[in-house]
Amino acid sequence: MSAAYNGRIFNAAITEGQPFEIIWDGQVYEVEGMVIPKGAPNMEAALEFVKFATSTEPQAAAAEWISYGPPRQSSSALVGMFKGDGTTEMAPHLPTSAANLTNALNSSHDFWADRETELNERLNAWLSQ
Repeated sequence: MSAAYNGRIFNAAITEGQPFEIIWDGQVYEVEGMVIPKGAPNMEAALEFVKFATSTEPQAAAAEWISYGPPRQSSSALVGMFKGDGTTEMAPHLPTSAANLTNALNSSHDFWADRETELNERLNAWLSQ
């Protein structure tokens, strides 16, 4: 058993034939975002990129290459087959599929900001026993 990025496990299982299976029950997910730094020299181009990259169709298309689920619900219905083999339906392999989100946990940035160092030290001490 291991914790890993689902895209890497998907790739190993589907394209390399490894006997791996993802257990979605209790998955931990994180919410990420895009940022344009204040004073960016190409502000209009940056805004256009964010508009494109966060729109429905490009997010669905990206999820057909790697099993990182699109954050937009409007994208989920558009995700088709895995482009790597053309035969694997991607929906069951996405962390954002409704069935895979049933018992998902949202990671807390506040929790980890306050405790990461201490918990890593404790984990490393335990591992070294």
